[in-house]
This record gives sequence, structure tokens and C-alpha cells, in this order.
Amino acid sequence: MKSCTTMLCALVLLALLPRVSAVPMENTENFPNITFALFNEFVQDQFNADISLATVLMMLLTLTNNTTLLSLHARQQHPKVKGEKNVKSTGWIKALACGLMEKLDGEVHTLQLDGQHSSENVQVTSLAEKLDNLAKVLKLYPYTAKGKFKGKLKPISHAEIQPVLVICPDSIECEDMACEPRALHQATKIIDIPKVRLIKGSEVYGATQVLTGECSKCGTLYSADHECLTENTTSEETHNCKVYLNSAIYLKIGQSLWVDRVFSNAVVNGMYSFHASASAYMEYWNNSFGLVNQKKPIKLTQCQIWCTFVQESI
Repeated sequence: MKSCTTMLCALVLLALLPRVSAVPMENTENFPNITFALFNEFVQDQFNADISLATVLMMLLTLTNNTTLLSLHARQQHPKVKGEKNVKSTGWIKALACGLMEKLDGEVHTLQLDGQHSSENVQVTSLAEKLDNLAKVLKLYPYTAKGKFKGKLKPISHAEIQPVLVICPDSIECEDMACEPRALHQATKIIDIPKVRLIKGSEVYGATQVLTGECSKCGTLYSADHECLTENTTSEETHNCKVYLNSAIYLKIGQSLWVDRVFSNAVVNGMYSFHASASAYMEYWNNSFGLVNQKKPIKLTQCQIWCTFVQESI
């Protein structure tokens, strides 16, 4: 009986201990699927002809990254209970407009049509209305044309506009002192180009091509993290010598895995600052980034973390 009581107490204590669990991947919506012609027509009608591509893309990404604010804004435009009013330019969308204007600073005039000059308050209200219209064009609006609520907007996935990255040499011409500064040629056949996973910061990019450059005269091979030189040891013998580059942007840490220097520097800082082992850092990264919020989870090994530490350290 005494042993049963002890076991029961132990189970209760274990149940009270804090537990760590991975946060489930949040449901997301696809990136707005509208034609470029429709988007271009809206920009031309609503903004100055001098508006830059950077400003337009910044506004687009501002809306797709603030869906919760857009839901709050839309709800205030559709009163449900007594005392609520339909507000066209809500405080939510005005706050977003103010943030855009502060970031643009000297380029605010490009958000107005040619010949428009008004006070700051009028500019904020005008931009807020344009953002509201743009959100509706992008279908980032939780209500139908008849005012029926479709549900709170979900976060927008940016996977469809994720860039295609290529791992290639940082040098653009031959740097062998015994050779000429010739342009480098892509040395790998298209069908033989290896495709790897690349960790850039905390983002994982799949099917990333790894290209190698070659000097047509001396035959030196240039990779993203090293150069392969041919040295003459005797009058008849030669051997290849790999020279690893301190200026490398990407490092190879596995047969089909590369990382950028942000990731490798984080490994070194984490292990030094927190006195963490390679195993501990591996577990931290897998739980924080590798297995959570990824459509294709990636799980690093202790050897890969140690390889990253060694390469970044030397």
C-alpha cells in the first residue's frame, strides 16, 4: 500500500513538471492570386507615376504580413450590434498608413496622384483608403460583396514568392597569380548539377543548385567555399590542393546540406555564450526551426552542427 502511494505521488509530481512541446504549424492562405494587369492598373490609377518598384512591393508585403489588422479593420466596417457604426477609414488602417509614410519619409509624395497637395492628416486618410481598396483587390478582405462574413483572415504564405537561390563561386574571374584574370565558365553539365538543401538564417530552401566555376586556361576550379588548384610537385608529378575561403558566403556541412554564415555564426556564438554542446544546439535548432513551421521538416545531426562549428571557427 505504501509503495502504491509513493508511485501515485511520483506520477502527480511528473504531471506538474513543465513540459516543452512543439507549436503546431499555423494554417496559412496562399499568396494573393490576381493578374499582374489588374494590380498594375490599380497602381497606375491610385499613385504617382514616379512611384518606385520598391515602394509598391513594400506596400504589397505590408498588407500580406498584417492580415490580423486587416480583419480588425474590416470588422469595424461591418457593424453587427446596436451602437456600432460603419467606419470607412478606421484607426487600424490609419495606423498602418502612418507606418508606411514614416518608412518612406522623403518619398511620400509618390503615394499621391500628380498635382495633389494636402495636409498630413488628409494624406494619412487618403493612403488609408487606398490601402483598404488594395486589400480588397488582393482579396484580403473577410467579407463578401453582400457583407457576409467569411471568417478571420489567416496568415499569408510567402512560399510562392520565395526566391530561387543558387550556390556559386564568389570570384568572377581567375585569381591564380600564375594565370590571367580570365572569366570563369560554369563547369558542371546541366544534368549533373547537384541539388541540395540550403539553410539561410532560419529559412530552409530546397533543391538549391550548386555550381562550380573553371578557368579555361589553368583549370583551377572555383566552388562557393573553396578553390581547387593544381600544383606541380616535381617536373612530372602534380597534385590538387584545396584552399578553403575565409570569405565564403555558404559552407558545406553535409553531403547535401549547405548553410550561410549567419547560421554558422549563430552556432559558434550559441556554443560559446551558453556553453552548449553540439548535441544541445542540434536539439535547440531542430525544435525551434527544423521541425516547426516547415512544410518539409529538416532534422540536423550532431555531426553537422559540429562540422559547422569547426568550419566557422577556423
